[in-house]
Parts: sequence; structure tokens; C-alpha cells
Amino acid sequence: MKKFIIGFLCGAALAMSTAVAASDSIQAYLFPSLVQIHSEEMTRTIDGTDAEPIINYNNQAYIPLRAFAEAMGAKVTYEAASPANQYVHQIGIFDESEEYGEELRDPEGYISIEQLDRGKISNGSAIISSGTFKVNKELNDKQIEIVLLDRSGLQRGSSEYVYIVDSDIRPPQAEETRSFLTSIIFDDKLDIGSYQIKVRDRMQLFRYEEAPMFLEGGIVAALYPPNSLDDGHIKADQIAPFKVIFDNNSEYNIILNKFKWQFNVYKLDEQEQPADLVYSEALPSVEGAMPSLSGYRLIIPWNPVDEDGAPLESGRYRVSLEMPRDVSYSLQGSHELITEDRLMNTRTPSAFHVEIE
Repeated sequence: MKKFIIGFLCGAALAMSTAVAASDSIQAYLFPSLVQIHSEEMTRTIDGTDAEPIINYNNQAYIPLRAFAEAMGAKVTYEAASPANQYVHQIGIFDESEEYGEELRDPEGYISIEQLDRGKISNGSAIISSGTFKVNKELNDKQIEIVLLDRSGLQRGSSEYVYIVDSDIRPPQAEETRSFLTSIIFDDKLDIGSYQIKVRDRMQLFRYEEAPMFLEGGIVAALYPPNSLDDGHIKADQIAPFKVIFDNNSEYNIILNKFKWQFNVYKLDEQEQPADLVYSEALPSVEGAMPSLSGYRLIIPWNPVDEDGAPLESGRYRVSLEMPRDVSYSLQGSHELITEDRLMNTRTPSAFHVEIE
């Protein structure tokens, strides 16, 4: 039954898109009907005589897609045409989604998860790759994390990133329902107990127990590529989660003067030199108290688009973290200003060359 339903949905969608492509308008007739969908458990009825009318076009009946999908227990999402999707309306139908409503939210109520979409990947693993949530509060300079817990409450996975679709050109607003992309990989046999939703400042200070062995004391800022960038390639339709760090790797507690930085992407010319700036994102500035062996971690879920939200063309690009070469700070308890070079070596790069395909 389920295979038939999925096939029916796809056929309906294709038929509708073909009709639209052929002409700017079609001549159809109202076809008032009651559609009954029978399964072993129950009979579901779609009333095509009133608010969601069925139409007849070329002697074929057309049922509103949302009404049909939701009658089958599926979830339908819609994204309006925009530069980010090449000006084509996006309709998503999720047959195996989990719906949560208002009960799955972060403690401070910034968002309410409405849907998480689960799929299977190779080697017995499963993935949660997308979903929808309702925006309850302003999300400026906030970072979202979804944590997966088993039945005993142990953490068994967490999101590498959460990217709100079209947020590059349309920042989320309160009371909106927005689609998002993410990546949580876990054992397909895992009995999921619950989820935790965390919404925190993008720039959040944390402490670590000891300095990295490969660095001497100092202030370090660096850019790290996604795990998927091992071969230097990024798919044009794939989110690339870059990570940036800013650490006080010294033995001193400091008061940092404001440090500004930004994430830039350049198109490379034939000589592999940066040519056109195609994307730029100013990152939250870093300043204030930084205890010894403390730092910030920030995920940048970059969608390979330009500043207008249009997909970047295939080719070579430079992804870079651009910032001053030096930093200024005072030691805690002192007013003497110290200016020194940021710590730089081959293990703390600030740029990568990537191939978009």
C-alpha cells in the first residue's frame, strides 16, 4: 500500500508540473468528489466538494497534493521560489517523519521542533538530515544543536550543524515555521529515547584542561574544514560546515580588546589567486575576559551560494578567515596594553582552496 501511495504522489506531482510547463494556464473543471483511501486500519476520506476542490483536466482527476499527502499521514513542506533554489518552488513530502509539535523545544523556548526526517545510509547507519521548526524568539547570533539520547539518557549523537534553509537571504523571524538541514549519524538499530534541543550564543566561551601539545603559549585563531573536505571537493548542493576557533592558549588570564573577523569566499583565477569575492559573513566579534586555556568554537554551515543566494558555479574557490595579524589585550588586574602577533603555524591555517562540483 505504501509503495502505491508514494508512486501516486510522485505521479500527481509530475503530471501537475508538466501541465504548468506546457502553458501559463490550463482549462480545467471542478469535479466534486469524495475520495476514500482504504487501508487495513481505517478509511480516510478527502472531501473534494468544498474548501479543497478536486478538478478534472483532460479527463483526469487532480487532488490537492497537501490534502492527499496529509490524509496518508505524510508531512508536506513548502519553500517559495528564490535565488537559493533557482527560482523553483520547493515542495517536500516526508512519509517517515517524526512529528513533535510544541513539546520538543529548547529550555528557553527559542524554537519548537515540529518534524525530524530520518533516513538510512550505508554500513548500518541512520541519519537525521532535515526537519522543520517554529521560531518563537529572535535567533540573531544564536547556534542550534540537536542531541540524540538513548533510552537510558546517554548521548548517542549530536548535530554537526543546523542550517536554516534560505537564511543567507531571509533571516528567520518569530512566528515563522522554517525548514532546516542538519547531520546526525547514528546506529540504525538504536532505540532513540529522546532529543535535547540547545540554542546558545554562537560565540560561547569554554575551558579546556590542557593546551594542545602542538602549540606554544599565545593567542590563536584558525579555520578548520569540514570532515567531508578530505579530497578538497564540495558538492554544490551540500552544506559545508567549517569551524573557526579563537583560543587563549597562554598561561595568563587576559582582557581582550575587540577582535573582528569575517568568513570570506573568493573565486580563484587561472593562477589560483583570489579574484572575485562571492560570499562574505561578518562573524561575532571577540572581546572581554578570557581565562588561561579558554576559547571559542563557532560552526559556519556554509551553503555554497553567493550573496544573493544563487548557487555558485563549478570551479575553484578560496575559503578564508580574514582578520588582523595581531591582537591586543591586558593581563587581568593590569591596565597595560599588550599587542602581539597571533599564533600562526601550519597547524592553524586561515584559508583553504576548494573545488565546487
